Amino acid sequence: MDKSTLNYLRLFNTRSTLSLSDLAAILDGDPISLAEPIRFMMDNKYLDIEPNTKILDGDTLGLHTPLKITYYGKGVLKEELASHKRFKHAEFRAWITFIIAVAAFIKSFFF
Repeated sequence: MDKSTLNYLRLFNTRSTLSLSDLAAILDGDPISLAEPIRFMMDNKYLDIEPNTKILDGDTLGLHTPLKITYYGKGVLKEELASHKRFKHAEFRAWITFIIAVAAFIKSFFF
């Protein structure tokens, strides 16, 4: 998952519903440029239209269509955040191991 998708899912997770225009106002961007990533997330079932919203036939995504994160989207977000946390922990352990190895090498070389 790319960083922008992760950030969008975080925003949708913290708010009950957002529309393209709301998201554009929060991110200070163009709602038209956000339509493609939002459509991608809808196609992957990360986001869905608010169930209580009446939709015209053929109209699935408009500027003011309220969208919310799905249960699947919350699960993907949770897994991605846990993955980032595990990666940071593994990276930290690798650096500590490297520092200990360098310190042991220096000690064995000079003492």
